[in-house]
Amino acid sequence: MKRVPLIALMAALSACTFRPDYSGYERCDDAFQCADPQKVCLREERICLPRCGETRPCAPMVDAGGNPDAGPSDAGFDDAGADAGEDAGTSDGGMDAGTPDGGDEDGGVMLEPVLPDAVEQLPYQHTLQVEGGVPPYTFTFVDGMLPKGISFTLGTLSGTPDEAGTATFTIDVRDSAEVPSTDRRAYTLTIEPRLRVASPEKLTNSDGRKYSEPLLAIGGSGAPLLWSVDGGTLPAGLFIDGGVLMSSGNFSGSGTFTLQVDDTGPARQSASRTVTISKGGNITFYLLTAGLPDGRVGTPYSYELRAGSGTPPYGWSVPQGSVLPPGLSVAGNTISGIPTQRGTWTFTIKVDDSNPLLHGSATLNATVTIY
Repeated sequence: MKRVPLIALMAALSACTFRPDYSGYERCDDAFQCADPQKVCLREERICLPRCGETRPCAPMVDAGGNPDAGPSDAGFDDAGADAGEDAGTSDGGMDAGTPDGGDEDGGVMLEPVLPDAVEQLPYQHTLQVEGGVPPYTFTFVDGMLPKGISFTLGTLSGTPDEAGTATFTIDVRDSAEVPSTDRRAYTLTIEPRLRVASPEKLTNSDGRKYSEPLLAIGGSGAPLLWSVDGGTLPAGLFIDGGVLMSSGNFSGSGTFTLQVDDTGPARQSASRTVTISKGGNITFYLLTAGLPDGRVGTPYSYELRAGSGTPPYGWSVPQGSVLPPGLSVAGNTISGIPTQRGTWTFTIKVDDSNPLLHGSATLNATVTIY
């Protein structure tokens, strides 16, 4: 047997040309579209492959000779049914016959599942976060209703919400792939009530006895509140324990300082107010209450009224012609209720000593804002 030189054999092999037979496949049109919607165009070869492998198995393809494929075809290239859903980077080197890769396992876009909370009467801006797909993305507001004061443009929610509450709406996103991928999310946007220090600017006066004054806030998420001093220093002998400003012993001091309250909820709100404590009078009968806290519509309101010296029980009243905020009333030594109307009210509260010989009385001119 005659031996062929190795160099000659290699030269003969290098002269071979690989020509796959595409005759068994439907051709794409000039717009790279397939007549069968269940197929996708492989652009470079201009042939249509099954859109499978993503959610269902691929059915066997039949080659040009009529025999079902069982691996590589007799034309020498990979079976279309075997890799129509596989990633393009691991099979034929062209584009994926399924959804184009973009980030998740099968290349689809995915919207973030939850929106950050907003706060009433404060500016809000949030751009929806998208994973996967091929940017740029197109966003569509599908249904529902945005909070009053908030708009949606080019994937961004922005504006200043008027009031607290929740709003539910649905948004679609579509990517720019040749075969676009979409995602749809139903969102609930929570608008938290704005956090405010409600304690009055003039706290209860000291009178040489043990001091205890509740620190009050309105709004916020309802999560626990943290109180601290943000400016100035507490008068000697006072400290904050939870939500109470108190002394460990008798206290007759005075001072001005700034209280800060922090909400530990999702929006992490904070608020502050500068307050003053004064010494109580040295007269026989006097008011300890120096101011009243602010309130919020729909939120229960209650504050204890206090007087110094004199003979209890004291008689508290609202003089004729003075008007409390709607929803509030004075009963005993407490002003309480549920405010029903926003606004600012200035009014007078009177207290009378019960000793018929003293006939002591005092008045408090207070201003209260209901948010």
